[in-house]
Amino acid sequence: MPSSHASSSAVLPAASNLKRLTLPTLSADVVHLLYATALCTAVLFAFIIVSPDVRHWFVVPVLMCGVLVGADAMGLVTGTRDIFDPIGMIGLFGLHFFFLALSYTSIGITGLTTCRARRIGGCGSA
Repeated sequence: MPSSHASSSAVLPAASNLKRLTLPTLSADVVHLLYATALCTAVLFAFIIVSPDVRHWFVVPVLMCGVLVGADAMGLVTGTRDIFDPIGMIGLFGLHFFFLALSYTSIGITGLTTCRARRIGGCGSA
């Protein structure tokens, strides 16, 4: 007596041969670039909140430098690069020297010019 169920060797209909819908995966470099963008933007907004004088056209190139160099540094942070990998180390040093130091210096310069103006007597100090 033949079974009413299809056997396991039955041919599937042509509609099942369609490609599966999958989301495109991002490469590690794109993910590192996104992480660096988020980190540098958050740090820059924190600096702007601390010192409103940081709002200047120069923060745009400094932010772009931080994002580009920070993408290499994110390899060390996420663990996709070895701790002694030269690309990651240069990225870390570059993030410090080309983004953090310039952003922090711009906060220090505003305080320094205020101090000089008081010492010279330009602010009406007593």
